[in-house]
Amino acid sequence: MGHLFVVGAIGVALPFTLFGFGEQRVSSVLAGIWNATTPLIALPMAVLIFRTERLTVRGAAGIGIGFVGVLTVLGVWVGVGGSHLTGQLMCFGQRPATASRSRT
Repeated sequence: MGHLFVVGAIGVALPFTLFGFGEQRVSSVLAGIWNATTPLIALPMAVLIFRTERLTVRGAAGIGIGFVGVLTVLGVWVGVGGSHLTGQLMCFGQRPATASRSRT
């Protein structure tokens, strides 16, 4: 029963709580873009943490291009600070927990 509590807390409660608080500080568009980064987080986690996948050159290039695309869409070079930055970090911070839940 204790294992289910840990899985529920880390895999469900934490990500949705962080995302809810993060979305109070950023627009829905930004929150949606951060939500779409799940595949970009899932592959590195599968390679580095769970050891269920092998990272190829094409996979690494795809992840790199994906992150550059996300950063371009988010416009990270435009001054972001205060609660806006906190909200974006909360939206991004919940991704690893969600990505770990979606592994097969």
